[in-house]
Amino acid sequence: AALLLIHRLIQPLMPPAAGAAVVLAVGLNPYFWDFKDQVLSDLPFLFFFFATLLCVTRAHEAERSARLRGVLSVLGGFAMYASYATRVIGIVLLPTLIVSDFIRYRWLTKETLVAIGTFTVLAALQYLLLTRDTSYTDLLAISASVIVANGRSYAGWLAEIWANGYAPLPQKLLFLATVALALIGYVSLWR
Repeated sequence: AALLLIHRLIQPLMPPAAGAAVVLAVGLNPYFWDFKDQVLSDLPFLFFFFATLLCVTRAHEAERSARLRGVLSVLGGFAMYASYATRVIGIVLLPTLIVSDFIRYRWLTKETLVAIGTFTVLAALQYLLLTRDTSYTDLLAISASVIVANGRSYAGWLAEIWANGYAPLPQKLLFLATVALALIGYVSLWR
């Protein structure tokens, strides 16, 4: 299901063959393939994460009716909450949407405010009615050494996605290609 959402999310951004290649690269990647037979929170999190991005992205499309944009915003907020409820790290979607709006529109849009409001109501209900997960609160201490250590860890994990089990050179080349493409996309976004 997450692969379908990835396809729907990138569909307007690239030709159909390139979109299919991206979905195949993710779906057949050995790193993700290993998760398919395990009961983990990672795959539901991935689904809700991409559902949030898809709903909020589609809610910002001007050609949609105001009612549909409102429904997509509420669904985006619900998916954001489900992402957060599945894995606490899903909270990063909240500042991501805020920063995205400030970059794209210079202010928060109505659609983002509805999504944030939906998320906030659901998260507050969880906080008031259910158990509280504070397992990540010790991670709030931020220092230069923590940032450097996290950067190294994240780079290692990103490189691990391209591991093939046989030779390290293709893994390193694919990692560098991924980083180069991400940098090109980031630079072109700011132009």
